[in-house]
Amino acid sequence: MSNITFIKTAVPRKDTGAWIMQTWLAFLTAVSISSFGIAATPGDVWVKGFLFIGLAFVLSATFTLSKTLRDNQAKRVDTSQWIMQVWIAFMLASGLSLFGVMNVPGEAIHKGFGLMSLAFSVTASFTLAKTLRDNHEAAQFAATDVNRDGVVTRDEAFNTPIAASFSQLDRDGDGVVSKVEVVR
Repeated sequence: MSNITFIKTAVPRKDTGAWIMQTWLAFLTAVSISSFGIAATPGDVWVKGFLFIGLAFVLSATFTLSKTLRDNQAKRVDTSQWIMQVWIAFMLASGLSLFGVMNVPGEAIHKGFGLMSLAFSVTASFTLAKTLRDNHEAAQFAATDVNRDGVVTRDEAFNTPIAASFSQLDRDGDGVVSKVEVVR
């Protein structure tokens, strides 16, 4: 089996429309359910405001953590300080949101709803971030792979974002960049 054939069969293709729709629906459902729960929470506007800010903070921190982990998967491209800050922000956002949910006035059922909707929001955010990134990279690679043979030659990479780092991306030194080499 040639290397090119192996690359074509071993690398996942672009996600299906059904999967992309499902990840978006899960994310929107999670955020909607969380927002409904916050709006229905007993307490004054300051309690609800704290919970809404917590939700926004945890969603933002989740997307940032997802991107940072993906960017640094194959090779560290961010500083240790940035990576540490991203992890601290995620932990802080999660901890403060958890604190807010657990200390909101109301019955245990309300707190359970808050915890489940928060967990749903975080997992849906990670899934959506991965789906968006995978499909963006697949689209970039497909646009560069002019002859659709599953690899990008130096000529195909000319005047594309891959051109500047072609030698670095061609990790095995075979003169072409495969999907495996492009996906971090």
